[in-house]
Amino acid sequence: MNKGDIFIAGEDFVTIEILRRIVGDYAPSLHIISSLPARGSELKTKISYFNKVAQTIPIVLLSDLDTDDCAPLAKKKLLIGVNNVADDFVVNIAVDEAEAWLYADKVGFSKYLKVNLDKFPIAKESTFGGSKKRIEVDTPCKTSYHLTHILMKESSDAVKKKQILVEGFGSCKGKEYNSAILPFIRNVWNIESARKNSYSLNGMIQRVQELEKRIFL
Repeated sequence: MNKGDIFIAGEDFVTIEILRRIVGDYAPSLHIISSLPARGSELKTKISYFNKVAQTIPIVLLSDLDTDDCAPLAKKKLLIGVNNVADDFVVNIAVDEAEAWLYADKVGFSKYLKVNLDKFPIAKESTFGGSKKRIEVDTPCKTSYHLTHILMKESSDAVKKKQILVEGFGSCKGKEYNSAILPFIRNVWNIESARKNSYSLNGMIQRVQELEKRIFL
């Protein structure tokens, strides 16, 4: 292993791609060796293992808020049973889901999806980030559900609409969801714009930058 090598861990392809963009843009001296395999709830079951690995090789992990009321509580519950959290185990919680960080680039995402800006939820102060009010995107339901079941009904892009939109309640995401969303994350997503509308995204950027400084000081 070389200085600056790290692992990343996330719940799905969207989360992993977000991790890659943030590390690449804001901590370019870090080199992602690989993403550690984990799907959904597996992050919770593997958390002690990840912490052990992070004692040797840094790990940057991203999870969703899920059903918890705030990010600090979600992080605390995720780390239950983990003794002596490694300094280089960088745990991040997206409020309320990683997709909310894409919504936070309202102008870019609306153009990409061909949905009018006025159909997008606004970013406003809430307590999802902790005891103090912090700015986050406010959706009436889980962000991924809002995207796949509500927002995409308004899209004028027939191709993306077919890829992302879910009719009814039989599925969580469209069959080609990743094919539609990943290119936005890689090539279009304006993180500088998005971080202004998401306290949790901005916090992750800062933690990744702090990790880079610790390693290379």
